[in-house]
Amino acid sequence: MNSSTYKALSSVFVFLLIFGFIGDVAAEGWDLVDPTVGKLSKLKISGKTRQYFEISPTDTTVIEVTGPTTLKILTRAVLSKKKRDVLYGLIVYRDFKIRNFVGRGSSLDKSASYPKKSKRRISESRSIEFEVPSGTHVYQIIRPKGSKNTVYARFLVPEANKKDINYIAFLPRIFTEEVMLEIREQEYIYYRSSTGKPIEIDVIGPTRIRGLARLEFDHSIRGDQPYRVQISENGKIITTIPITAKISGTATYRDPGDKVPARGENFYIDVPAGSHKIEVSTPDPGVSVLFRFYIPQKDLGNSTTPKSSSHAGRFGFDNKS
Repeated sequence: MNSSTYKALSSVFVFLLIFGFIGDVAAEGWDLVDPTVGKLSKLKISGKTRQYFEISPTDTTVIEVTGPTTLKILTRAVLSKKKRDVLYGLIVYRDFKIRNFVGRGSSLDKSASYPKKSKRRISESRSIEFEVPSGTHVYQIIRPKGSKNTVYARFLVPEANKKDINYIAFLPRIFTEEVMLEIREQEYIYYRSSTGKPIEIDVIGPTRIRGLARLEFDHSIRGDQPYRVQISENGKIITTIPITAKISGTATYRDPGDKVPARGENFYIDVPAGSHKIEVSTPDPGVSVLFRFYIPQKDLGNSTTPKSSSHAGRFGFDNKS
């Protein structure tokens, strides 16, 4: 962040310290929501674990919100050594067009820590609020280029407007192989796909299907790995979605083999009115991807595939990490 930006932030520092503060526990009437894309981190606040998402110039956090409502973002910054105060900024895009620069100032919070790096010094929480207009909107949050200190954020919406509270897992109509993953002491069934072996889901629109994709790393792959998810119907490609896979820190195979699952990444399929047979696969040769599918509970009758407690249990989402 350049010097002129810091000067601008400094002029409102005292105001933000007084009026930008809010605790980590969601106020009554507010619910936490998970980003569709984000780097999960866990902070300790007054001895309790709190879920945050890391925001940096290279780690964009993306969240979908349906309005009209209010999106509240709680933020904490990492302080430099020996510093007790910090100024930081965020860039917020709405629907890839509207750009807002938001500055906050904060002070050291001795009750906050990052267990993975115990010497990391964390600031007090500061809040940012956005009025979300009618319709579904995509918010992207990123740090300005050149920013050095990390910022952690968590996201809330008013309880009555929490988006997609009740999603139900459901079976594909056609798939070649089931794979069982264990995530935080719970088991989830995924469906494996590779080039030439698509998964087919049978659904009646209008509705919006939420998919979760996990690339399968083999032991020769190092670092992040790009891949694509392709959505087709009647042999026509509807969309191709680029994803960057990172190895999961929590997901493991029930039956260990020679692969390692990636973190789950969400994608969406907007289904128009009528009956549709939709194919989901990867066009990338030599890789395999695990998929899991969800449908809004209100549209549960729109899926023409069978449901069962073993395959489509009410587990909600399997926490994408």
